[in-house]
Amino acid sequence: MNDSDLKFHLQRAFYPSTLFPGDVEQVSYFPGFAFTRDHGTPDPSAPKPDVLAGIPTTDVHIHTGNHYDYEPPDVINILINLKKNANYLEIGVDQGHTFDNIKNTNLKHGVDPYGASENITHKMTSQLFFAMNNRFFKQKYDVVFIDGMHLVEFIYAEILESLHILKKDGFIVLHDTCPYWEPAQLVLESDYKRILNTVISPKEKKRLNWHENVAKSGIVGHNGDAWKTVPFLRTLEKFTVFSIPNACITVISTRKIAAFEPKRGILTPKDLPSMGIVDLPWEYYFHNFEKIMNPYTMDYFKKNIGEWCYR
Repeated sequence: MNDSDLKFHLQRAFYPSTLFPGDVEQVSYFPGFAFTRDHGTPDPSAPKPDVLAGIPTTDVHIHTGNHYDYEPPDVINILINLKKNANYLEIGVDQGHTFDNIKNTNLKHGVDPYGASENITHKMTSQLFFAMNNRFFKQKYDVVFIDGMHLVEFIYAEILESLHILKKDGFIVLHDTCPYWEPAQLVLESDYKRILNTVISPKEKKRLNWHENVAKSGIVGHNGDAWKTVPFLRTLEKFTVFSIPNACITVISTRKIAAFEPKRGILTPKDLPSMGIVDLPWEYYFHNFEKIMNPYTMDYFKKNIGEWCYR
Protein backbone atom coordinates (compact mmCIF):
# COMPACT_ATOMS: atom_id res chain seq x y z
CA MET A 1 0.00 0.00 0.00
CA ASN A 2 1.55 3.32 -1.02
CA ASP A 3 1.33 6.68 0.70
CA SER A 4 -1.43 7.91 -1.61
CA ASP A 5 -3.63 5.11 -0.27
CA LEU A 6 -2.94 6.14 3.31
CA LYS A 7 -3.18 9.89 3.33
CA PHE A 8 -6.02 12.26 2.94
CA HIS A 9 -5.47 14.20 -0.30
CA LEU A 10 -5.32 17.82 0.78
CA GLN A 11 -6.76 20.26 -1.72
CA ARG A 12 -6.42 24.00 -1.29
CA ALA A 13 -9.43 26.21 -1.81
CA PHE A 14 -9.94 29.96 -1.83
CA TYR A 15 -13.22 31.50 -0.74
CA PRO A 16 -14.39 34.96 -1.87
CA SER A 17 -15.49 37.30 0.91
CA THR A 18 -19.00 37.49 -0.54
CA LEU A 19 -19.61 34.17 1.25
CA PHE A 20 -18.69 35.75 4.57
CA PRO A 21 -21.44 37.36 6.71
CA GLY A 22 -21.15 41.10 6.96
CA ASP A 23 -20.81 41.61 10.72
CA VAL A 24 -17.07 40.92 10.67
CA GLU A 25 -14.38 42.89 8.89
CA GLN A 26 -13.84 41.29 5.48
CA VAL A 27 -10.76 40.56 3.43
CA SER A 28 -10.76 39.74 -0.25
CA TYR A 29 -10.10 36.00 -0.02
CA PHE A 30 -9.75 33.39 2.69
CA PRO A 31 -7.42 30.48 1.96
CA GLY A 32 -8.89 27.19 3.09
CA PHE A 33 -9.38 23.56 2.14
CA ALA A 34 -11.83 21.51 0.11
CA PHE A 35 -12.52 18.41 2.19
CA THR A 36 -15.44 16.94 0.27
CA ARG A 37 -15.41 14.58 -2.68
CA ASP A 38 -17.19 17.28 -4.66
CA HIS A 39 -14.77 20.16 -4.28
CA GLY A 40 -17.24 22.74 -5.54
CA THR A 41 -17.43 24.79 -8.68
CA PRO A 42 -14.39 26.73 -9.88
CA ASP A 43 -14.91 30.43 -9.22
CA PRO A 44 -14.28 32.33 -12.51
CA SER A 45 -13.83 35.65 -10.69
CA ALA A 46 -11.13 34.41 -8.31
CA PRO A 47 -7.47 35.08 -9.10
CA LYS A 48 -5.54 32.08 -10.39
CA PRO A 49 -1.84 32.79 -9.87
CA ASP A 50 0.62 29.97 -9.32
CA VAL A 51 1.10 31.24 -5.80
CA LEU A 52 -1.49 33.14 -3.76
CA ALA A 53 -0.41 34.46 -0.37
CA GLY A 54 2.57 32.11 -0.54
CA ILE A 55 0.37 29.02 -0.98
CA PRO A 56 0.94 27.02 -4.19
CA THR A 57 -2.31 26.25 -5.97
CA THR A 58 -3.23 24.80 -9.34
CA ASP A 59 -6.90 25.78 -9.29
CA VAL A 60 -9.39 27.80 -7.30
CA HIS A 61 -12.54 26.24 -5.89
CA ILE A 62 -15.43 27.37 -3.76
CA HIS A 63 -18.34 25.67 -2.11
CA THR A 64 -20.88 27.23 0.18
CA GLY A 65 -22.43 25.96 3.37
CA ASN A 66 -21.15 23.48 5.92
CA HIS A 67 -20.58 20.46 3.68
CA TYR A 68 -18.88 17.29 4.81
CA ASP A 69 -19.29 13.89 3.22
CA TYR A 70 -19.88 12.05 6.50
CA GLU A 71 -21.74 12.55 9.76
CA PRO A 72 -20.46 11.65 13.25
CA PRO A 73 -22.52 8.40 13.48
CA ASP A 74 -20.65 7.11 10.40
CA VAL A 75 -17.46 7.12 12.48
CA ILE A 76 -18.83 6.43 15.96
CA ASN A 77 -20.84 3.34 15.02
CA ILE A 78 -17.73 1.76 13.52
CA LEU A 79 -15.88 2.29 16.81
CA ILE A 80 -18.87 1.04 18.83
CA ASN A 81 -18.94 -2.16 16.79
CA LEU A 82 -15.30 -2.86 17.58
CA LYS A 83 -16.37 -3.64 21.11
CA LYS A 84 -18.99 -5.94 22.52
CA ASN A 85 -21.61 -4.29 24.73
CA ALA A 86 -20.02 -0.86 24.47
CA ASN A 87 -20.85 1.97 26.85
CA TYR A 88 -21.32 5.28 25.01
CA LEU A 89 -21.28 8.85 26.33
CA GLU A 90 -22.18 11.93 24.30
CA ILE A 91 -21.44 15.46 25.47
CA GLY A 92 -23.69 17.91 23.64
CA VAL A 93 -26.78 16.05 22.40
CA ASP A 94 -28.74 19.05 21.13
CA GLN A 95 -31.57 17.69 18.97
CA GLY A 96 -30.26 14.14 19.01
CA HIS A 97 -29.13 13.91 15.38
CA THR A 98 -26.02 11.97 16.44
CA PHE A 99 -27.24 10.44 19.72
CA ASP A 100 -30.36 8.88 18.21
CA ASN A 101 -28.34 7.24 15.45
CA ILE A 102 -25.80 5.43 17.64
CA LYS A 103 -26.63 1.73 17.62
CA ASN A 104 -25.65 -1.52 19.37
CA THR A 105 -24.68 -0.07 22.73
CA ASN A 106 -24.93 -1.64 26.15
CA LEU A 107 -25.31 1.77 27.80
CA LYS A 108 -25.97 5.14 26.14
CA HIS A 109 -25.79 8.40 28.07
CA GLY A 110 -26.30 11.90 26.70
CA VAL A 111 -25.35 15.10 28.53
CA ASP A 112 -26.80 18.48 27.55
CA PRO A 113 -28.30 21.29 29.69
CA TYR A 114 -30.08 22.98 26.77
CA GLY A 115 -30.79 20.30 24.16
CA ALA A 116 -34.24 19.68 22.70
CA SER A 117 -33.94 15.90 22.40
CA GLU A 118 -36.25 13.90 24.65
CA ASN A 119 -33.57 11.21 24.89
CA ILE A 120 -31.07 13.29 26.86
CA THR A 121 -30.32 11.22 29.97
CA HIS A 122 -28.44 13.88 31.95
CA LYS A 123 -29.90 17.40 31.64
CA MET A 124 -26.90 19.17 33.09
CA THR A 125 -23.60 20.76 32.12
CA SER A 126 -20.66 18.53 31.37
CA GLN A 127 -18.83 19.97 34.38
CA LEU A 128 -21.63 18.88 36.70
CA PHE A 129 -21.93 15.48 35.00
CA PHE A 130 -18.22 14.70 35.42
CA ALA A 131 -18.34 15.76 39.09
CA MET A 132 -21.47 13.66 39.76
CA ASN A 133 -20.02 10.69 37.90
CA ASN A 134 -16.82 10.90 39.90
CA ARG A 135 -18.73 10.97 43.19
CA PHE A 136 -21.87 8.95 42.58
CA PHE A 137 -22.54 7.45 39.12
CA LYS A 138 -19.15 5.74 38.77
CA GLN A 139 -19.69 4.91 35.09
CA LYS A 140 -16.95 4.02 32.60
CA TYR A 141 -17.30 4.35 28.83
CA ASP A 142 -15.80 2.75 25.74
CA VAL A 143 -16.53 5.68 23.41
CA VAL A 144 -17.00 9.33 24.39
CA PHE A 145 -18.20 11.82 21.77
CA ILE A 146 -17.54 15.50 22.55
CA ASP A 147 -19.72 17.97 20.66
CA GLY A 148 -20.90 20.52 23.22
CA MET A 149 -19.65 24.08 23.40
CA HIS A 150 -17.30 24.67 20.48
CA LEU A 151 -14.75 26.50 22.59
CA VAL A 152 -11.26 25.11 23.11
CA GLU A 153 -11.35 25.89 26.85
CA PHE A 154 -14.41 23.66 27.33
CA ILE A 155 -13.28 20.93 24.96
CA TYR A 156 -9.82 20.52 26.45
CA ALA A 157 -11.29 20.22 29.96
CA GLU A 158 -13.86 17.69 28.69
CA ILE A 159 -11.11 15.62 27.07
CA LEU A 160 -9.15 15.47 30.32
CA GLU A 161 -12.26 14.50 32.28
CA SER A 162 -13.21 11.89 29.68
CA LEU A 163 -9.82 10.22 29.91
CA HIS A 164 -10.52 9.53 33.60
CA ILE A 165 -13.73 7.63 32.82
CA LEU A 166 -12.63 5.85 29.65
CA LYS A 167 -12.38 2.08 29.70
CA LYS A 168 -9.21 0.32 28.63
CA ASP A 169 -8.52 0.79 24.91
CA GLY A 170 -11.31 3.35 24.65
CA PHE A 171 -11.89 6.17 22.17
CA ILE A 172 -12.67 9.86 22.44
CA VAL A 173 -14.21 11.37 19.31
CA LEU A 174 -14.07 15.13 18.78
CA HIS A 175 -16.36 16.93 16.34
CA ASP A 176 -15.72 20.22 14.47
CA THR A 177 -11.95 19.84 14.47
CA CYS A 178 -11.47 20.28 10.71
CA PRO A 179 -12.85 23.67 9.65
CA TYR A 180 -12.32 24.19 5.94
CA TRP A 181 -11.99 27.97 6.02
CA GLU A 182 -11.08 30.63 8.53
CA PRO A 183 -14.51 32.12 9.36
CA ALA A 184 -15.86 28.70 10.43
CA GLN A 185 -13.36 28.56 13.32
CA LEU A 186 -13.82 32.09 14.61
CA VAL A 187 -15.13 32.60 18.13
CA LEU A 188 -17.18 35.78 17.91
CA GLU A 189 -18.97 37.62 20.68
CA SER A 190 -21.87 38.31 18.29
CA ASP A 191 -22.37 34.56 17.73
CA TYR A 192 -22.44 33.75 21.43
CA LYS A 193 -24.74 36.64 22.26
CA ARG A 194 -27.29 35.13 19.89
CA ILE A 195 -26.84 31.71 21.48
CA LEU A 196 -27.08 32.98 25.06
CA ASN A 197 -30.09 35.18 24.35
CA THR A 198 -31.90 32.04 23.23
CA VAL A 199 -30.81 29.41 25.75
CA ILE A 200 -31.61 31.65 28.72
CA SER A 201 -34.99 32.65 27.33
CA PRO A 202 -37.90 32.27 29.80
CA LYS A 203 -39.96 30.79 26.96
CA GLU A 204 -39.54 27.01 26.97
CA LYS A 205 -40.26 26.58 23.26
CA LYS A 206 -37.62 29.14 22.37
CA ARG A 207 -35.08 27.46 24.66
CA LEU A 208 -35.71 23.99 23.27
CA ASN A 209 -35.40 25.24 19.70
CA TRP A 210 -32.34 27.35 20.35
CA HIS A 211 -30.29 25.63 17.65
CA GLU A 212 -32.81 26.41 14.88
CA ASN A 213 -33.36 29.95 16.17
CA VAL A 214 -29.65 30.70 16.17
CA ALA A 215 -29.13 29.07 12.76
CA LYS A 216 -31.71 31.40 11.23
CA SER A 217 -29.71 34.42 12.33
CA GLY A 218 -26.52 33.00 10.84
CA ILE A 219 -23.66 31.68 12.95
CA VAL A 220 -20.26 32.55 11.48
CA GLY A 221 -18.03 30.28 13.59
CA HIS A 222 -20.08 27.10 13.34
CA ASN A 223 -17.06 24.88 14.08
CA GLY A 224 -15.59 27.09 16.79
CA ASP A 225 -11.92 26.62 17.65
CA ALA A 226 -12.11 22.91 18.52
CA TRP A 227 -9.16 22.24 16.18
CA LYS A 228 -6.78 23.93 18.65
CA THR A 229 -6.94 20.93 20.98
CA VAL A 230 -5.45 18.59 18.37
CA PRO A 231 -1.82 19.85 18.15
CA PHE A 232 -1.46 19.52 21.91
CA LEU A 233 -3.01 16.05 21.93
CA ARG A 234 -0.63 14.96 19.18
CA THR A 235 2.33 15.64 21.47
CA LEU A 236 1.11 12.93 23.88
CA GLU A 237 3.09 9.92 22.66
CA LYS A 238 1.07 7.28 24.50
CA PHE A 239 -2.03 7.99 22.37
CA THR A 240 -2.81 7.65 18.68
CA VAL A 241 -4.57 10.77 17.41
CA PHE A 242 -5.83 11.04 13.84
CA SER A 243 -8.43 13.01 11.89
CA ILE A 244 -11.02 12.27 9.22
CA PRO A 245 -11.38 15.69 7.59
CA ASN A 246 -14.42 15.01 5.43
CA ALA A 247 -16.27 13.98 8.60
CA CYS A 248 -14.84 16.98 10.51
CA ILE A 249 -13.72 14.56 13.22
CA THR A 250 -10.63 13.71 15.24
CA VAL A 251 -10.27 10.36 17.04
CA ILE A 252 -8.19 9.85 20.17
CA SER A 253 -7.26 6.23 20.85
CA THR A 254 -5.74 5.32 24.18
CA ARG A 255 -4.30 2.26 22.48
CA LYS A 256 -1.52 2.77 19.94
CA ILE A 257 -2.68 1.85 16.42
CA ALA A 258 0.16 1.31 13.96
CA ALA A 259 -2.04 1.89 10.91
CA PHE A 260 -2.81 5.42 12.10
CA GLU A 261 0.55 6.48 13.36
CA PRO A 262 1.58 9.76 11.68
CA LYS A 263 3.37 9.42 8.35
CA ARG A 264 4.89 12.88 8.71
CA GLY A 265 6.45 12.23 12.10
CA ILE A 266 5.34 12.86 15.64
CA LEU A 267 4.75 16.29 17.12
CA THR A 268 6.74 17.37 20.13
CA PRO A 269 6.09 20.33 22.42
CA LYS A 270 8.97 22.10 20.65
CA ASP A 271 6.98 21.99 17.40
CA LEU A 272 4.15 24.06 18.86
CA PRO A 273 4.02 27.86 18.73
CA SER A 274 5.00 29.60 21.94
CA MET A 275 1.57 31.17 22.48
CA GLY A 276 -1.12 29.46 24.54
CA ILE A 277 -3.71 27.05 23.16
CA VAL A 278 -6.45 29.70 22.82
CA ASP A 279 -4.23 31.97 20.73
CA LEU A 280 -3.19 29.50 18.03
CA PRO A 281 -3.79 31.29 14.70
CA TRP A 282 -5.50 30.05 11.54
CA GLU A 283 -2.19 30.43 9.69
CA TYR A 284 -0.63 27.74 11.88
CA TYR A 285 -3.50 25.35 11.12
CA PHE A 286 -3.49 26.16 7.41
CA HIS A 287 0.26 25.80 6.82
CA ASN A 288 0.69 22.71 9.03
CA PHE A 289 -2.62 20.91 8.54
CA GLU A 290 -1.26 17.49 7.57
CA LYS A 291 1.37 17.44 10.28
CA ILE A 292 -0.84 18.54 13.16
CA MET A 293 -4.12 16.83 12.15
CA ASN A 294 -2.71 13.48 10.92
CA PRO A 295 -5.53 13.11 8.35
CA TYR A 296 -6.87 9.93 6.75
CA THR A 297 -9.74 9.21 4.42
CA MET A 298 -12.94 7.58 5.62
CA ASP A 299 -12.28 4.63 3.32
CA TYR A 300 -8.87 4.08 4.90
CA PHE A 301 -10.41 4.37 8.38
CA LYS A 302 -13.03 1.73 7.58
CA LYS A 303 -10.47 -0.69 6.13
CA ASN A 304 -7.85 -0.38 8.84
CA ILE A 305 -9.48 0.39 12.17
CA GLY A 306 -10.55 -3.26 12.49
CA GLU A 307 -6.95 -4.56 12.30
CA TRP A 308 -6.74 -4.55 16.08
CA CYS A 309 -10.41 -5.37 16.69
CA TYR A 310 -11.00 -6.95 20.09
CA ARG A 311 -14.23 -8.58 21.20
